[in-house]
Amino acid sequence: PSESLENPGPVSQQVVQLMAQGVLSSTDEANVAVAVTGHLGPAAPAELDGLIHIGVACQTQSAGAAADTFTATRLVRLESGERLLRQQEAAHEVLATLIDLMDIYEYWQRIRQGEMGKKRFSWEHHSRSEKPVGEDNVS
Repeated sequence: PSESLENPGPVSQQVVQLMAQGVLSSTDEANVAVAVTGHLGPAAPAELDGLIHIGVACQTQSAGAAADTFTATRLVRLESGERLLRQQEAAHEVLATLIDLMDIYEYWQRIRQGEMGKKRFSWEHHSRSEKPVGEDNVS
C-alpha cells in the first residue's frame, strides 16, 4: 500500500514483509517467496546507505484446510562501498537467509504437527487470510 511506502518507507521491515506475502499470495503454485528492498547507493542518505531488508514468506496447504503461513525478515548492512560488490553481497545475503529460514521453517512445521514442543524460539501461527506485520521478525 502507498501508505507503507510513505511511512515507514520503502526500505523497511514492513514493506519487505508485505512484498514477500504479496508474491506468495499472487500464485497458487508458490510455496516460498523472497523479497528484497534496500539502498545500494551511491546517492543514498547516510542512514540507508548499504541497508537492505530481506523478507521470506512460506506456506503449506493441507487438503481442505486454510494455508499455514510463515514469514520472516532480516536486516543487513552491506560492508562494501562499491555498488557492484554490494549487489553481489546482497545476493549472497538473500541466499544465506533463505537457507537459514528453510531450517527454521522445517522446525516450525514439526511444531505445528505436534512432533516437537516449543524449545528455543517462540512462534505464532497465522492463517493465509491474516497479514501479520509487527515488531517480530518471525511469525
